[in-house]
Amino acid sequence: MSEYTLQQLFTEYLKSIGFDVHQEVPFLSRSIDVVAIKGNEICAYELKLHNWRKAITQSIDHLHGVDRSYICMPLKSHISEELICQAQLNGLGLVMYDEENRTLNEILPAPDSEFVWEPARKWLTSAMELTV
Repeated sequence: MSEYTLQQLFTEYLKSIGFDVHQEVPFLSRSIDVVAIKGNEICAYELKLHNWRKAITQSIDHLHGVDRSYICMPLKSHISEELICQAQLNGLGLVMYDEENRTLNEILPAPDSEFVWEPARKWLTSAMELTV
């Protein structure tokens, strides 16, 4: 599976459970793979097949504009204790997408972001208006 395939399957799943979903949303100096909105809550998902260390760095930046930030990996990926520890230490959630059953397993719930900066959140919501 490619990251693009994971992104498409994951987006379809989120839409099927009632989220408004945007892909590749520009934010600060990069883009967020998937932004999902339900009600007033905005969640960011950084999708990776293997390189979770890069996902940690990216997901931390997302905390400035979203309520919760997650790393999403395919269910078949190896989840190390180090990954779980680093996600927890940095205020991130961890979810695994099961492509066969098209379900999401929450390994580590994401806490509410303590770093939301209103100008960054406004930039994010404006950028979402330009994406699918």
